[in-house]
Amino acid sequence: MSCSRKGKREYGIWDKTSAQALEGEGRVLALKFNPGGFYPFWGRPLSTLTERSIGAEGVFGEAVLALEKEMLAADDLSGQVGRMDRFLLDRLPVADANVSS
Repeated sequence: MSCSRKGKREYGIWDKTSAQALEGEGRVLALKFNPGGFYPFWGRPLSTLTERSIGAEGVFGEAVLALEKEMLAADDLSGQVGRMDRFLLDRLPVADANVSS
């Protein structure tokens, strides 16, 4: 998940690297999932996001709007990371019995 001036987005797999210039005020916090780590939240093949992105509301619902406000209000990176951790842990899907750990 990436939170920036462009909003909260979920990005799929991209064939090429990309760059985004950051100018002026604001900040960006991005979260990268381990292989297979996003599927429990998305619930669909990640291939449906190949070469595209969707709004984070499409995955996490309207609760992500409150997260955005809290993230922007956090004064430091550790506060932002902690808030993101809590957000995801509160939404952690039930363990799949078909997947071994």
